[in-house]
Amino acid sequence: MKQDLDLAMADMGLDAFVLTGDATLDPDVFYMTNGALLEGAMIVKKRGEAPLLIHSPIERFAAEQSGLALINRQRWDYRAISGRFPDRFDAMVEYQRQILSDLGVQGRVAFLGKMDAGYAYRFIGSLLQAMPAIQPVAEFESVFERVRQTKDAAEIAALRQVGEKTTQVVQAVVDLIQRQAAREGILVKADGQPLTIGDVKAFMRARFFDLELVDDGATIFAQGADGANPHHTGNDAQALRLGSPIVFDIFPRDQRSGYYHDMTRTFCIGYALPHVQAVYDTVLGAFDAAVAALRVGEASGFYQTLVCDYFEARGYTTIRQDRMTTRGYNHSLGHGLGLRVHEAPILSDMPGSSVPLLPGAVITIEPGLYDAEAGYGVRIEDTFFADAQGAWHSLSPFPKNLVIPMD
Repeated sequence: MKQDLDLAMADMGLDAFVLTGDATLDPDVFYMTNGALLEGAMIVKKRGEAPLLIHSPIERFAAEQSGLALINRQRWDYRAISGRFPDRFDAMVEYQRQILSDLGVQGRVAFLGKMDAGYAYRFIGSLLQAMPAIQPVAEFESVFERVRQTKDAAEIAALRQVGEKTTQVVQAVVDLIQRQAAREGILVKADGQPLTIGDVKAFMRARFFDLELVDDGATIFAQGADGANPHHTGNDAQALRLGSPIVFDIFPRDQRSGYYHDMTRTFCIGYALPHVQAVYDTVLGAFDAAVAALRVGEASGFYQTLVCDYFEARGYTTIRQDRMTTRGYNHSLGHGLGLRVHEAPILSDMPGSSVPLLPGAVITIEPGLYDAEAGYGVRIEDTFFADAQGAWHSLSPFPKNLVIPMD
């Protein structure tokens, strides 16, 4: 949570951080500006002090929406600096030096934000020469990755809202499917043409627009053997078939709040073949076992071990047994969710990836089984959060029924 920034900075030994970038491109900037859509923002925070937002004068209205303490960047005369330093890079280093010196930034400082790796290497090295009182700190896990592992009440409310919108889209897709007729095992539209995966995705895009959701085009709607590849998005030209399992993994972002939802359902239209039903029941059993075991304070990697145990006991290969497997259970159990669709913590048994789950954690639980030769992929996923008392709640209020019944 944002209120834990100073604690995280102290734990990492940071005296300050400098975050630069565009709120529309960098979730960390969006997070710190409280959703104010600024370009070229610069946020300076010293430990124990309120963050300062240095902004362009033409963006003063957006800057005011951030609720942060503001400084107009014209306070430092870049035009005059560039006259003294004809090389643009040298001018930028001097400009930043003046800002940080005036604000009293020194000690161990993290420089954060999206920038080209080569530029960042040269810039920080040059700034260090110009400001020997600064010691740049580079961490594998940034201070934001730490604090965003837990969400406050306002963030949970935003996540709940985008979850409700997402389930509306899923229900609309189910309704669309049920409105169609079937001919020779294929769904057909009113004009007699097959209903294709591309048709379904076009329908979804319209629903996303109506609900102010943003889709990056990677929504998974993969039928049959395509669903055996966990991230296959589906073949747009393929007609929907009765009885064929469809992995429907949907993860839109709310246009206003910036928060994502992530849920998966597996559907068979009209009926399910017995072997698909059996696999589905096994995956649902693994899902239920993981959810029943959720505890605040438990290590995130514990749940991957639990699900591997569950599947292996039933004869399925897991990624724990064979890191290269493309059959059975071949991915981690889940991940954090927020302003990115994949955030910490990770529910994985990889060394160093396991962390305690805390109140305010938001995670996905998404076991699956896959077999291309048998023509199926089956995955079930909800997003959950832990409240302040340690109880876990689903943010994906949609039933887990394999079969979409047809008249």
